[in-house]
Amino acid sequence: MHLRLVSIGCSMLGVLVSGLAAQPPERFALSVMRRDGVLLPFASYDGNWHVSWPTSVRNMELPITLDGVPKKWWGGEMPGSWTLWPTDGSAPVKLSASAPIAIIVGVEKRLGLRTGFVSREPVPMPFTVPYPKEGIAASSELKVERIATVSKIVAAWRNLPTALKDDIDGAEERAIDKTRAGSRWVHPMTRAERSSVTAELEAWYTTSLVQPGFGLSYIEAVKKYPPSEEDEGCGLETFISGWIHSNTRQPRGKTSLTARITYCDRNGVSFMLPLAAITVNHRTHWVFQMSSWETEWYTVVEATPGRVRYVAEYFGGGRPSF
Repeated sequence: MHLRLVSIGCSMLGVLVSGLAAQPPERFALSVMRRDGVLLPFASYDGNWHVSWPTSVRNMELPITLDGVPKKWWGGEMPGSWTLWPTDGSAPVKLSASAPIAIIVGVEKRLGLRTGFVSREPVPMPFTVPYPKEGIAASSELKVERIATVSKIVAAWRNLPTALKDDIDGAEERAIDKTRAGSRWVHPMTRAERSSVTAELEAWYTTSLVQPGFGLSYIEAVKKYPPSEEDEGCGLETFISGWIHSNTRQPRGKTSLTARITYCDRNGVSFMLPLAAITVNHRTHWVFQMSSWETEWYTVVEATPGRVRYVAEYFGGGRPSF
């Protein structure tokens, strides 16, 4: 079956080419907004992407005022204000940071920014990992859009696992081969038995790109196997995730999928929380959190037709996996 993905809201970005050389590089910083009202900066842009905010402040003398934060941590000048783009799609909110604040993410200390933001949702315990996020905040005006979540009731959701069967099975076999090579572990089910199990789609996120006719999706799916007597009711699973590049001129999308062999507890598996799609340097970028039960990362990727390039990754913190 050919994979046909419908691009959502493709648009063309007009550019006056003659004026590009005279324009200074766009400069801004990005932060995640935690539910407790603390901004955690993680990336900056000045024509190139940087992770300039400190990834660890353990044993460091922390600034007590915003003026005490080194300029290099901001990736340039200190932002005068921030614009919060909530993940629920509600209207953007203007914010100001009042002071630096030390926070704990799992067992890691991070430096955040206190704001007056108050969530409508209950604030969880401070050591919760991953910690709930309210959205993405930028220090300048950007073209910001939501990363759409495909509904489970549409036909495309039901058909996608079948359309991607060869790609999913291929990712699973590569993961099994890698595990076998490292530990000589053998999957209890044969390859034919594994191939007969259809993956269950669990998440599908998508946007169009600034290039007309091109789109990008990220999926999470799982193949579940019945538990053996030794599994104590928690059977083997293969967790599949990765990118799908769509093109209205080609019937089949290009995929880049990876798989992880795990159990039903999903220990060590990371899940995406999409925060926003932004247009920078006339290219679409995805901003998202990747988190497991132990850690959280904040990531920016640059998306062009047929390619995803990771341009900024920040370790938000976590706790040891036991």
